[in-house]
Amino acid sequence: CQPLDLFNSADTEVRQALERRIAACAVQVANLAVALDVERITVGGGLYRQAALLAPMIEQLIQRVVPFPPALTTAHFTHDAPLWGAFSMAMEAAGLDAIAQPLIAAGKRIDLSGD
Repeated sequence: CQPLDLFNSADTEVRQALERRIAACAVQVANLAVALDVERITVGGGLYRQAALLAPMIEQLIQRVVPFPPALTTAHFTHDAPLWGAFSMAMEAAGLDAIAQPLIAAGKRIDLSGD
């Protein structure tokens, strides 16, 4: 049994435990939204493969408790976060982050070949 298979469990106790954990995660996202006053929250990662279940719970809590609720979006590179983090650190170490970050944020391809 894979961890993500638990989302499809018919066991009531398993479902309730997952819903409690999702609610706790939603509370933390809402806390960050209030503390940082952001316009958008982007969620990704392996767990977010269950976005159909997670997104509505997070969205409902944010709408209910955040005075100026941010938009909730899904990360474009949902499963590549470690790769993009390493890339970002390498660009920063090479002194290229000021050039690359606006392009990455705009979703543009970066050609470092010099051609």
